[in-house]
Amino acid sequence: MEKYKPTGLIIYNPESGITAKKLATNLKLKAIKNDESIIALHNRLPIKIRYGNSHLKQQHDTKYNSVETILLCSNSFAFSNFCQNNNIISPIYTPITRMEKKPDFPFLVREKYHRAGKDIQIIETDKDLKTQMATKFHVPFIPTKYEIRIHYILGNVERIFLKEPGPNTDLTYPIRSSNFGWHYKGQAHQDENRYTKARELALQVAEMTGLQFGAFDMAWVPQMKKYIIWEINTAPGLNNHTLEIYTNLLRKII
Repeated sequence: MEKYKPTGLIIYNPESGITAKKLATNLKLKAIKNDESIIALHNRLPIKIRYGNSHLKQQHDTKYNSVETILLCSNSFAFSNFCQNNNIISPIYTPITRMEKKPDFPFLVREKYHRAGKDIQIIETDKDLKTQMATKFHVPFIPTKYEIRIHYILGNVERIFLKEPGPNTDLTYPIRSSNFGWHYKGQAHQDENRYTKARELALQVAEMTGLQFGAFDMAWVPQMKKYIIWEINTAPGLNNHTLEIYTNLLRKII
Protein backbone atom coordinates (compact mmCIF):
# COMPACT_ATOMS: atom_id res chain seq x y z
CA MET A 1 0.00 0.00 0.00
CA GLU A 2 1.25 3.50 -0.87
CA LYS A 3 2.73 5.64 1.90
CA TYR A 4 1.46 8.73 0.11
CA LYS A 5 -1.80 10.00 -1.35
CA PRO A 6 -1.59 9.24 -5.09
CA THR A 7 -2.38 12.07 -7.50
CA GLY A 8 -3.14 9.84 -10.45
CA LEU A 9 -2.71 6.46 -12.11
CA ILE A 10 0.09 4.75 -13.98
CA ILE A 11 -1.33 1.83 -15.95
CA TYR A 12 1.21 -0.85 -16.77
CA ASN A 13 1.39 -4.23 -18.47
CA PRO A 14 2.41 -7.30 -16.45
CA GLU A 15 5.88 -7.54 -18.01
CA SER A 16 6.79 -4.01 -16.92
CA GLY A 17 5.53 -4.24 -13.34
CA ILE A 18 8.85 -3.83 -11.52
CA THR A 19 9.81 -0.62 -13.34
CA ALA A 20 6.29 0.79 -13.37
CA LYS A 21 5.90 0.38 -9.61
CA LYS A 22 9.21 2.15 -8.97
CA LEU A 23 8.11 5.00 -11.22
CA ALA A 24 4.76 5.13 -9.43
CA THR A 25 6.48 5.50 -6.06
CA ASN A 26 8.81 8.23 -7.34
CA LEU A 27 5.97 10.13 -9.01
CA LYS A 28 3.40 9.55 -6.26
CA LEU A 29 1.05 7.65 -8.56
CA LYS A 30 -0.98 4.52 -8.05
CA ALA A 31 0.23 1.63 -10.22
CA ILE A 32 -2.51 -0.61 -11.65
CA LYS A 33 -2.65 -3.20 -14.42
CA ASN A 34 -6.03 -4.95 -14.31
CA ASP A 35 -9.04 -3.87 -16.37
CA GLU A 36 -11.18 -4.05 -13.24
CA SER A 37 -8.91 -1.55 -11.49
CA ILE A 38 -9.03 0.85 -14.44
CA ILE A 39 -12.83 0.75 -14.40
CA ALA A 40 -12.99 1.22 -10.65
CA LEU A 41 -10.43 4.00 -10.28
CA HIS A 42 -10.27 6.14 -13.42
CA ASN A 43 -13.16 8.39 -12.31
CA ARG A 44 -11.45 9.10 -8.99
CA LEU A 45 -7.85 9.39 -10.16
CA PRO A 46 -6.78 10.67 -13.59
CA ILE A 47 -4.70 8.46 -15.84
CA LYS A 48 -1.33 10.19 -15.90
CA ILE A 49 0.91 7.60 -17.57
CA ARG A 50 0.36 4.42 -19.57
CA TYR A 51 3.40 2.19 -19.29
CA GLY A 52 2.87 -0.18 -22.19
CA ASN A 53 -0.80 -0.86 -21.33
CA SER A 54 -3.39 0.16 -23.94
CA HIS A 55 -6.47 -1.38 -22.30
CA LEU A 56 -9.79 0.45 -21.88
CA LYS A 57 -9.23 3.89 -23.37
CA GLN A 58 -11.09 6.53 -21.37
CA GLN A 59 -12.71 9.77 -22.48
CA HIS A 60 -10.10 11.84 -20.67
CA ASP A 61 -7.08 9.63 -21.17
CA THR A 62 -3.39 10.47 -21.17
CA LYS A 63 -1.13 11.10 -24.12
CA TYR A 64 1.89 9.86 -22.10
CA ASN A 65 1.74 7.46 -23.96
CA SER A 66 -1.57 7.39 -25.79
CA VAL A 67 -3.49 4.19 -26.37
CA GLU A 68 -3.01 4.61 -30.12
CA THR A 69 0.77 4.99 -29.83
CA ILE A 70 1.09 1.94 -27.60
CA LEU A 71 -1.06 -0.17 -29.92
CA LEU A 72 1.08 0.81 -32.91
CA CYS A 73 4.42 0.20 -31.22
CA SER A 74 3.49 -3.05 -29.48
CA ASN A 75 2.05 -4.75 -32.55
CA SER A 76 5.05 -5.78 -34.66
CA PHE A 77 2.95 -6.39 -37.78
CA ALA A 78 1.28 -2.97 -37.52
CA PHE A 79 4.59 -1.23 -36.82
CA SER A 80 6.20 -3.03 -39.76
CA ASN A 81 3.46 -1.76 -42.08
CA PHE A 82 3.75 1.75 -40.64
CA CYS A 83 7.49 1.79 -41.34
CA GLN A 84 7.10 0.46 -44.88
CA ASN A 85 4.48 3.11 -45.65
CA ASN A 86 6.81 5.85 -44.38
CA ASN A 87 10.11 4.66 -45.92
CA ILE A 88 11.56 3.74 -42.53
CA ILE A 89 13.81 0.68 -42.42
CA SER A 90 12.36 -1.93 -40.09
CA PRO A 91 11.89 -5.72 -40.23
CA ILE A 92 9.17 -6.74 -42.66
CA TYR A 93 6.63 -9.02 -41.00
CA THR A 94 4.75 -11.30 -43.37
CA PRO A 95 2.19 -13.80 -42.06
CA ILE A 96 3.44 -17.33 -42.73
CA THR A 97 0.08 -18.17 -44.31
CA ARG A 98 0.43 -15.31 -46.85
CA MET A 99 3.86 -16.21 -48.18
CA GLU A 100 3.56 -16.64 -51.94
CA LYS A 101 6.89 -18.35 -52.50
CA LYS A 102 9.44 -20.33 -50.58
CA PRO A 103 11.60 -17.92 -48.57
CA ASP A 104 15.36 -17.70 -48.68
CA PHE A 105 17.18 -19.32 -45.78
CA PRO A 106 18.01 -18.34 -43.14
CA PHE A 107 15.02 -16.33 -41.94
CA LEU A 108 13.33 -15.62 -38.64
CA VAL A 109 9.92 -16.61 -37.32
CA ARG A 110 8.40 -14.20 -34.83
CA GLU A 111 5.21 -13.47 -32.91
CA LYS A 112 3.05 -10.38 -33.39
CA TYR A 113 3.62 -9.40 -29.75
CA HIS A 114 6.93 -10.15 -28.08
CA ARG A 115 9.45 -8.97 -25.52
CA ALA A 116 13.25 -9.20 -25.25
CA GLY A 117 13.51 -11.36 -28.36
CA LYS A 118 12.32 -14.45 -26.53
CA ASP A 119 10.08 -15.44 -29.44
CA ILE A 120 12.80 -15.51 -32.11
CA GLN A 121 13.29 -18.75 -34.02
CA ILE A 122 15.94 -19.06 -36.72
CA ILE A 123 14.81 -21.15 -39.69
CA GLU A 124 17.76 -22.52 -41.65
CA THR A 125 16.20 -25.48 -43.49
CA ASP A 126 12.78 -26.92 -44.35
CA LYS A 127 13.17 -29.27 -41.40
CA ASP A 128 13.00 -26.30 -39.01
CA LEU A 129 9.51 -25.35 -40.16
CA LYS A 130 6.71 -26.61 -37.94
CA THR A 131 2.98 -26.84 -38.43
CA GLN A 132 2.28 -24.70 -35.37
CA MET A 133 3.88 -21.72 -37.10
CA ALA A 134 0.67 -20.95 -39.01
CA THR A 135 -0.14 -17.97 -36.74
CA LYS A 136 3.40 -16.56 -36.81
CA PHE A 137 5.34 -14.22 -39.07
CA HIS A 138 8.20 -14.57 -41.52
CA VAL A 139 10.94 -11.95 -40.97
CA PRO A 140 14.02 -11.77 -43.23
CA PHE A 141 17.36 -12.09 -41.45
CA ILE A 142 19.30 -8.81 -41.68
CA PRO A 143 23.01 -8.83 -40.72
CA THR A 144 23.99 -5.85 -38.59
CA LYS A 145 27.23 -4.52 -37.12
CA TYR A 146 26.05 -3.35 -33.69
CA GLU A 147 22.86 -2.56 -31.80
CA ILE A 148 21.86 0.39 -29.64
CA ARG A 149 19.01 1.45 -27.42
CA ILE A 150 17.93 5.08 -27.48
CA HIS A 151 15.94 6.44 -24.56
CA TYR A 152 13.65 9.16 -25.87
CA ILE A 153 11.70 11.32 -23.42
CA LEU A 154 9.51 14.34 -24.14
CA GLY A 155 11.16 15.50 -27.31
CA ASN A 156 14.77 14.66 -26.54
CA VAL A 157 17.21 11.77 -26.82
CA GLU A 158 18.42 11.36 -23.24
CA ARG A 159 20.68 8.28 -23.36
CA ILE A 160 22.13 5.83 -25.87
CA PHE A 161 23.33 2.39 -24.81
CA LEU A 162 25.27 -0.23 -26.74
CA LYS A 163 24.20 -3.87 -26.65
CA GLU A 164 27.07 -5.97 -25.33
CA PRO A 165 27.64 -9.71 -24.83
CA GLY A 166 27.91 -11.41 -21.47
CA PRO A 167 30.97 -13.40 -20.37
CA ASN A 168 29.57 -16.68 -21.71
CA THR A 169 27.78 -15.41 -24.80
CA ASP A 170 28.27 -17.38 -28.02
CA LEU A 171 29.53 -14.64 -30.34
CA THR A 172 29.06 -16.83 -33.43
CA TYR A 173 25.29 -16.91 -32.94
CA PRO A 174 23.72 -14.24 -35.18
CA ILE A 175 20.94 -13.04 -32.85
CA ARG A 176 21.76 -10.45 -30.18
CA SER A 177 18.91 -10.81 -27.70
CA SER A 178 18.82 -11.12 -23.92
CA ASN A 179 17.72 -14.70 -24.46
CA PHE A 180 21.18 -15.35 -25.89
CA GLY A 181 23.19 -13.37 -23.37
CA TRP A 182 23.20 -9.87 -24.88
CA HIS A 183 22.21 -6.78 -22.88
CA TYR A 184 22.22 -3.01 -23.24
CA LYS A 185 25.00 -2.13 -20.83
CA GLY A 186 27.66 0.19 -22.21
CA GLN A 187 26.74 3.82 -22.56
CA ALA A 188 27.65 4.98 -26.05
CA HIS A 189 29.72 8.13 -26.44
CA GLN A 190 27.11 10.81 -26.92
CA ASP A 191 29.24 12.85 -29.34
CA GLU A 192 30.22 10.10 -31.78
CA ASN A 193 29.21 10.94 -35.34
CA ARG A 194 27.91 7.44 -36.02
CA TYR A 195 25.02 8.00 -33.62
CA THR A 196 23.89 11.28 -35.19
CA LYS A 197 21.73 9.48 -37.74
CA ALA A 198 20.23 7.32 -35.00
CA ARG A 199 19.29 10.40 -32.98
CA GLU A 200 17.72 12.06 -35.98
CA LEU A 201 15.76 8.93 -36.85
CA ALA A 202 14.45 8.55 -33.30
CA LEU A 203 13.31 12.17 -33.17
CA GLN A 204 11.60 11.84 -36.55
CA VAL A 205 9.76 8.62 -35.75
CA ALA A 206 8.76 9.78 -32.27
CA GLU A 207 7.01 12.77 -33.80
CA MET A 208 5.32 10.61 -36.44
CA THR A 209 4.01 8.08 -33.91
CA GLY A 210 3.09 10.54 -31.16
CA LEU A 211 5.56 8.87 -28.80
CA GLN A 212 6.17 10.81 -25.59
CA PHE A 213 8.67 8.44 -24.00
CA GLY A 214 10.15 5.05 -24.76
CA ALA A 215 13.16 3.12 -25.98
CA PHE A 216 14.13 2.66 -29.61
CA ASP A 217 16.02 -0.55 -30.34
CA MET A 218 18.10 0.00 -33.46
CA ALA A 219 20.99 -1.59 -35.34
CA TRP A 220 23.48 -0.39 -37.94
CA VAL A 221 23.16 -2.18 -41.29
CA PRO A 222 26.53 -1.88 -43.12
CA GLN A 223 25.12 -2.90 -46.52
CA MET A 224 22.54 -0.12 -46.40
CA LYS A 225 24.66 2.35 -44.40
CA LYS A 226 21.55 3.10 -42.39
CA TYR A 227 19.94 2.25 -39.08
CA ILE A 228 17.11 -0.23 -38.84
CA ILE A 229 14.52 0.11 -36.09
CA TRP A 230 13.83 -3.27 -34.52
CA GLU A 231 11.07 -1.90 -32.29
CA ILE A 232 9.93 0.90 -30.01
CA ASN A 233 9.38 -0.19 -26.42
CA THR A 234 6.73 1.91 -24.64
CA ALA A 235 7.46 0.18 -21.32
CA PRO A 236 11.25 -0.16 -21.19
CA GLY A 237 13.02 -1.78 -18.28
CA LEU A 238 15.07 0.81 -16.40
CA ASN A 239 18.10 0.62 -14.14
CA ASN A 240 18.57 3.01 -11.23
CA HIS A 241 20.22 5.64 -13.41
CA THR A 242 17.64 5.68 -16.22
CA LEU A 243 14.84 5.41 -13.66
CA GLU A 244 16.04 8.68 -12.15
CA ILE A 245 16.09 10.32 -15.58
CA TYR A 246 12.56 9.18 -16.42
CA THR A 247 11.34 10.24 -12.98
CA ASN A 248 12.76 13.75 -13.21
CA LEU A 249 11.43 14.36 -16.71
CA LEU A 250 8.00 12.72 -16.37
CA ARG A 251 7.42 14.63 -13.15
CA LYS A 252 7.06 17.74 -15.31
CA ILE A 253 3.91 16.44 -17.01
CA ILE A 254 2.06 15.07 -13.99
